[in-house]
Amino acid sequence: MSFEDRLRKDLHAVRVPPLRVPDGLADQALATARRQTRSRAGVVVGLAVLAVTSAVPIVGGLLPGSDRPAPGAPACATGTPLPDRPPAAWEYFDPLKYEIDPRNVTGYEVTSYHTSVYFQVLELTNPARDRLVTVTLYAADGVPHHRTTEALPHPIDPASGEPADPVRGTPAYWLPETTYAGLPQGQGLAWQWAPGAWVLVTAADTSAGANGTPTSSQSTVESLRSLAAEVAPLLELGVGLPVTAPFSITVPECTRVTATSMLLDARPDGTPVARFGVRFATDEAVAVTNPLLIPEDSSPSVGVEASWASVPEDKPGSATVEVDGHPASLRDCHGPDRCDLAATYSGAIYDVDGFALELTGHAGLGISILDLYETIQFHPGATNDPATWGPPIR
Repeated sequence: MSFEDRLRKDLHAVRVPPLRVPDGLADQALATARRQTRSRAGVVVGLAVLAVTSAVPIVGGLLPGSDRPAPGAPACATGTPLPDRPPAAWEYFDPLKYEIDPRNVTGYEVTSYHTSVYFQVLELTNPARDRLVTVTLYAADGVPHHRTTEALPHPIDPASGEPADPVRGTPAYWLPETTYAGLPQGQGLAWQWAPGAWVLVTAADTSAGANGTPTSSQSTVESLRSLAAEVAPLLELGVGLPVTAPFSITVPECTRVTATSMLLDARPDGTPVARFGVRFATDEAVAVTNPLLIPEDSSPSVGVEASWASVPEDKPGSATVEVDGHPASLRDCHGPDRCDLAATYSGAIYDVDGFALELTGHAGLGISILDLYETIQFHPGATNDPATWGPPIR
């Protein structure tokens, strides 16, 4: 079960209140909607019968999970993106940079990578798919969390754990064993990779029948601890490698990038699957400080996700409209005479240069899926291979 799947299970246990519309945006949104309605009516034909939601539920701008405000910047003027944040000494991350480099880890491949403001999560698997290594890198203002049972994750002080061998000369500590029924059982260790900033490396048994079964032998515990300890010193941290994507997009008005998500996998028939998503939120959005705890609040955000090898047939009967000649499934479209993309805020558009686009706008921000779609350009030759990708923002 992937990092995304583990987080998705938590959604059923926590109530998320309705979105709060920032002060002063209502009038702006109405004016924007009227302007767009006049200029964009009649773009869509057909009938949409299925609402499509984002498949990246754990990224930072979507799931604000603490009372810590995102690092500040001047308020943006209407019609312009938010400026970049000022530099910081690992107090937080730039979501458009990968800070974990696993290239020295042989015999394992990257299957997912999530970035956000206060943490990054990388997953590695071996060819047999019976071992999963998860690297969770926290910024200094991030809050380390760990799950040991079926209860919700809780904050931990990694230094309270059993001492492990130092990692590159830095004191390290063993984490409690994970015994969450239905998920891989794991062992891991933690150390400070920068002042006040922790990194957790866990190794899990993902072989058939292992999920939900507590580790039964000392040899298994030692094997998983040995794997985590072997991987830990091979990681290069704080490297600032640029995030790449199959497409580029213009930052929506008065937002900034808060998270990205990449998944590389294969279907049972061997068909490669690749997915990349980017999330945007306003300056006042509350940032997630850890990747394991579902938030108590929600802030306005928008997002785009591109999936290779995702086709309408995956959801039979869903793509009943067309957008720009592409099959699409749009929310709140009730016929060709009442379907206006400028007033549609959730949907999927298929077969766009080999990818399916899942778009999430926000009515309160006056950002429709048409606003997002019109600014997206796929990089020439982009496929499921990240080597064919380029910068996500232009």
